[in-house]
Amino acid sequence: MSRPDAVYWRNTNQLDSLEFTPSRLVYNRIPRWILNLLILQVALGAVIACGVRMTPVMGWARTLSGAAKTPATQSPAPQATSPQPATPKIPTAAGKSQPVARVVGAPTAPAAPAPAPAPAATPATVVPLISAEDLADLVTFVASQLIATLVVCIVALPMVRQAIRRHAGGLKDVFEAIRAMAAGVAPKPLTAGRPGESGFLALAFNDMMARLLAQRKELVEANENLERKVATRTQELREAAEKLEKMAQIDSLTSLANRRALIDQGERRFNVAVHQNEDLVCLMIDLDNFKSVNDTLGHATGDEVIRVAADTLRASCRPDDLPARLGGDEFTILMNTQGLQQATAIAQRLQDEFQRRIETALAGKTVKSMPSMSIGITTLRSAAAKNLADLMSHADTALYQAKNGGKARAQVYTKEAA
Repeated sequence: MSRPDAVYWRNTNQLDSLEFTPSRLVYNRIPRWILNLLILQVALGAVIACGVRMTPVMGWARTLSGAAKTPATQSPAPQATSPQPATPKIPTAAGKSQPVARVVGAPTAPAAPAPAPAPAATPATVVPLISAEDLADLVTFVASQLIATLVVCIVALPMVRQAIRRHAGGLKDVFEAIRAMAAGVAPKPLTAGRPGESGFLALAFNDMMARLLAQRKELVEANENLERKVATRTQELREAAEKLEKMAQIDSLTSLANRRALIDQGERRFNVAVHQNEDLVCLMIDLDNFKSVNDTLGHATGDEVIRVAADTLRASCRPDDLPARLGGDEFTILMNTQGLQQATAIAQRLQDEFQRRIETALAGKTVKSMPSMSIGITTLRSAAAKNLADLMSHADTALYQAKNGGKARAQVYTKEAA
């Protein structure tokens, strides 16, 4: 995989083969820098020394040093005299010849040897440890090394300082990136073009962050998928629970409220009516001649009659009314009306609508007695009911009164009739 952010390491395979140890910086790189500076300083000093020796200034310095070696006073030169005849010299015991006095006109006679003169006393001289020429060379070398050191300090040290600053800057960037990552902030990729350990650390950090971000992305996507699946399953479970709840409160044959739903919702309606001082009407409905139809035409026709009765209740009731099937061919309706007169009118309308619908449903079928509705009517105020069960019991009493009175009737509950 190509790495555009890497200059010295081109791919992760080469990165895995590298080794990083902090001791390389202390025991290898810094001593190498110091050794290079020393070599540079010595070489530059040698070049400066050679250049100085090749200049005329060095020759003048040597001339001046040679003149300083001659004595400050010298003996005066001998004065010119008239020529004299050569005087013979006699060798002495010391090996030196002495002049012999000669008398003009006298015969030469051998003279007695003269005593050797004592050597003249000379001042003692000090032998120097180093010659003036060597001293000049030494001064030249030391001066050239000092100049070379100064040049290295002026030119090379800023470069070394810049390299150290660049190295420290790379380490600082890595540290800041690590601190940002520890704080939960995704840092930007580091510049890995720096040489040395800082570049290696930057590249390794970039690789680590790339892997972490990729894993974080996969984890986020996995969490999102899991959340979506959980939400979907939760919605499905909620819908299933609502469906089960609805099925538990809905009659499967007629889709009306069943006895459980009637009890749960009827209790709330009864309590609201008592609290708000309103009247609550209960209609208890039973189908006449249903057993003969069920026995003669079969259970399928009997179920059809039950569905016709449920459709009649649904069509004749208002949205706020509560029609329900108690079981078999028995139904009930809870509604808020303005008294017994309006309840009686609703019951009569139910009987007429059911008669019309059942004749259409059973047309062409032989039936001994056409099904009809018997309805018992009661209200909260007229019966002085204490609870829903008491109200339904009074409506059931009125229903039996209607059946005993000849069927297909609507009977209002009265205490006298009970």
